[in-house]
Amino acid sequence: MHRFLPLFMFLFILYWGGAQNVIFHDEFSECIEKIAIDEDNDVLWMGTGLSSGGQLFMRDENGIRTDISELTNDINFQSITALWMDEATLYAGGYSGVAIIDPESEEYTQYTPSNSEYNNSNVPSTLVFDYNSEKLYAGNFSTSIDVLDENGWTNDNSLQRVLASTFDYEEDILWLATSNGELIRIIGDEKTVFNNSNSTIPNLPYIDMTVDLEGNIYLLVSDNGFVHFNGTQATHYTPQNSDLFGGNLNSIDIDNNGKVWFGHNGGITSFKNGNFHTYPLENYLGFFTHVQDIVVDNENHLWLGSCAGLIEFNLEPNSTKETDINQTNVFPNPTTGTFVFSTQEKGCLSIYNLVGEMVTSSTLNKGNNAIGLDLPSGHYAYIFRSTSFVESGKLNISK
Repeated sequence: MHRFLPLFMFLFILYWGGAQNVIFHDEFSECIEKIAIDEDNDVLWMGTGLSSGGQLFMRDENGIRTDISELTNDINFQSITALWMDEATLYAGGYSGVAIIDPESEEYTQYTPSNSEYNNSNVPSTLVFDYNSEKLYAGNFSTSIDVLDENGWTNDNSLQRVLASTFDYEEDILWLATSNGELIRIIGDEKTVFNNSNSTIPNLPYIDMTVDLEGNIYLLVSDNGFVHFNGTQATHYTPQNSDLFGGNLNSIDIDNNGKVWFGHNGGITSFKNGNFHTYPLENYLGFFTHVQDIVVDNENHLWLGSCAGLIEFNLEPNSTKETDINQTNVFPNPTTGTFVFSTQEKGCLSIYNLVGEMVTSSTLNKGNNAIGLDLPSGHYAYIFRSTSFVESGKLNISK
C-alpha cells in the first residue's frame, strides 16, 4: 500500500537532503510490534499488534509493501509477538501458535494445538534458531520453553519463562534470558545458568537482549534500564545511576561499530563506552511515537517499528553526527531550573520529559547561555543540535 507523505515530511526530507538521517516510510493503522531482516534478499519483515489481528508485511528493496497474510490466509496470528529470520526461512509467533514461512515458494506450516504438540497457552515471546542443534526455541510469558526439531515439538521444563534470546554467530552460542532473572548459555547439549546465586547477574525480569562481537551481553530489564554482562561482571544501568534517559526500554540491537541501540517511548538511545545519546523522534519527524522494535541492518541503518509506522534512522559519515567528545556542558546539574548551558557552536536546544514530549526549545549562541526553566522537579533529557554535531544528555531539576 502506498500513501502520500504529509507536507511536513516532504519538507523534512528536502531539508536533510543526502544525509537522510530519518525517513518515515510507511504509515500503519496499528503499531509495528516486531521487525526481522532478510539481508540476502533485501527484504524487511514487519508484524503488527493485537487490534489489527496480527498482520505480517513484507517490504522489498524497492520499498513495495506486501501483506503476506493474503498469501497465508488460513494463518490467524491474532498478534505478532515474535519474529526470527533464518536465511530464507521466516519464523513468526503469535497468540495462535508458530508459523514457518518460505517466502520464495510461498509455502508455510503453522503449528497449533490442533495439529501438533505445540501448547497454545504458551504465547511465544521470543523465537531463536540454534544453529548447533538445528532446533527452534520458542520462549513464552508463562511456562517452560517449547523446542522444535525434526521429530516435532517438545517441552523443556528446565527453562522457564524465557522472554529474550539471541544467537552469537562469532562463538556459536545460543543465549536465553528469563523473567526470573536467569541468563542461560547453550552450546550443543551443554547448558550453563547464570543468576544471582552463582554470578553478579541481578535477579531482574529480562525482556530482550543482544550480544556484541566481543561476547558482551546486554539485557533489557522490564521498566528499569538494562544490564551489561561481560562474562564476569554485571552492571545495571538505570536513570538513577547513569545518564540513561528513562528506564522503560522496549527493544535493543547493536550496530557494526559496537554501539548499542535502545528503542523506547518517544525515540531511541545509543550507548557506547559509557556514553548515552538520546534521539527524541519528535525532533526529527514533528510528531510523537513509541518505538516498539529496533533492528540494525548490515549497512548500519536502524529500522524502527513504531506506533506510527516504519522509520529508518541513519547517521551517515557526512551527516550531522553524534560525538563522544563533549562539546556542550550544563552547570549546575542537578539544578533548580536556572543553569548555564555552554556550547562550542550556535545551535538549537530542545528539552523533553520522561515520556518523550518536547517541553521547550530555544536557539543558543556559542559560549555560555543563561537559561531559566519553570518546570516541575524530575528527570528530563536534552538534545542540542548544531550544523556539525548532535549531543544529548540528562537534565535533573530539583526544587
